[in-house]
Order: sequence, then structure tokens, then C-alpha cells
Amino acid sequence: MLRDNGAYLNFNSSDRYKRQNKGFRLLLRAKIIWLIYSLHFSVKKNCWCQVAEVQDTECVVDTWDGQYTVGIDDLLSLRLRKKEKEQMLSWGERMSALSEVGELSEAVLWVLKGLEKLERAELTPLEQKLLELLEDEYLRE
Repeated sequence: MLRDNGAYLNFNSSDRYKRQNKGFRLLLRAKIIWLIYSLHFSVKKNCWCQVAEVQDTECVVDTWDGQYTVGIDDLLSLRLRKKEKEQMLSWGERMSALSEVGELSEAVLWVLKGLEKLERAELTPLEQKLLELLEDEYLRE
């Protein structure tokens, strides 16, 4: 039922299967990183997230800037090792802290929205410096 597409696990099955399959529903509840890939959900398309709550045909997902409701079919599982997952969640927490500051400039939001679309666990040295610069500017006194 699962098809391995390299970086993703793509669930190539019907909505009915996904709603009724206990294993799939347990996988949704697992603390893994998902990618929102829906064409219908353009607000966070290609953004990574974690499932916070599983409903009948939808999930509530956590992203760096809030919670969103997406369809079960709108998620792809990113295949990450435990350390990679921890790294992504760590810089996701750093991004969340920045989003809670209040008014951020358009340029800052542009950088954060770019980071949310990364499909890898490690930041490049430049990406790391950008995030640190934003933290220095907004979070450290």
C-alpha cells in the first residue's frame, strides 16, 4: 500500500482506505514530519509540519506559525532519521519563537517562509547565519 518515492512515502490509495486503515491512522499520530503538498491548500503548500490531531478525513497540523486543518490526502511523509527530525524540529521552534515576536518585516517573513519549504533537515551555513541574524535582531537584547 505504501510506495517509496525516494525522499517521501506517498500513500497511493483511496480516501476510504486511509480513513479505515488503522495502521495508516496510527502513522498519522506518530511524531514524524509531513509535507503539505495539496494543490487545494495553497496557504502552506510544500511546507513541512507535524500532525497534532487526526479527525475523520482531515488532520490538524502544527507549523512554525500556527495550526492548520488539511485533508489526509494532502500529506506526504518525509523520510527522516531521528537526528534529522530533531534538527528540523529545533529550527522550527526557533522560527516559531520569531513568529511570536509580533510585527516582523516583510523581508523577515520572506526568509521564514523560504525555510518552511526546505525538505532537508540541515540548514546550509548561509541559512544558519540568516536565522541567527534574525534571532539576534528580534530575540536577544
